[in-house]
Amino acid sequence: MGQFAVAEVGGSVRRKAPFFRLSPGGPVGKLAIIGCTLSRQYAPWHDPSWLILSHCSARQWCRREPNFYMDLHPRSCFTKHKAWNARYYDWLTTLQVPIFMQEEWPDIPMAIRYPKERILSEFRPYFTNHVAWMIALAMSEGVRTIGLFGCQYGAGTEYAVQRGSLEYWLGRFEQDGGRLVMPSKY
Repeated sequence: MGQFAVAEVGGSVRRKAPFFRLSPGGPVGKLAIIGCTLSRQYAPWHDPSWLILSHCSARQWCRREPNFYMDLHPRSCFTKHKAWNARYYDWLTTLQVPIFMQEEWPDIPMAIRYPKERILSEFRPYFTNHVAWMIALAMSEGVRTIGLFGCQYGAGTEYAVQRGSLEYWLGRFEQDGGRLVMPSKY
């Protein structure tokens, strides 16, 4: 695990909509979405104007504790052994950072129920990956800058089916006047 800077963790403020504010009642932050590919190294780790939202599988490469995690998989996917982390479920039960999940599970105190119904009432239902769901939520909350770091879906990989949805949501975000930040180097 990388070294994490001291950051606000837990509490109720980050667990209520709107989620992506820099402080209670403050401005909406820029949102860096972190995945597992190599471009994650270019994330704005030391810039406090960015909120960090990481997929749980990328935690080991985070250079600061993210403001949020995401795991929108069904419960069965995190209660059984994960190849990338044998103690994943135990970690979820002691996590001190809010995590977007399908439900607010009682055994995972920091779980935030992803507002799926709200998002589906606002947008076309074209979601094949976590990042697409997060972009839609960010748009819904007025985020104007999104950075993608470590979120490349290669055309020749198992993630190829997820790529079209990501491209769609990136296009929607830009069409809506949003600013995308993506490393030029992968």
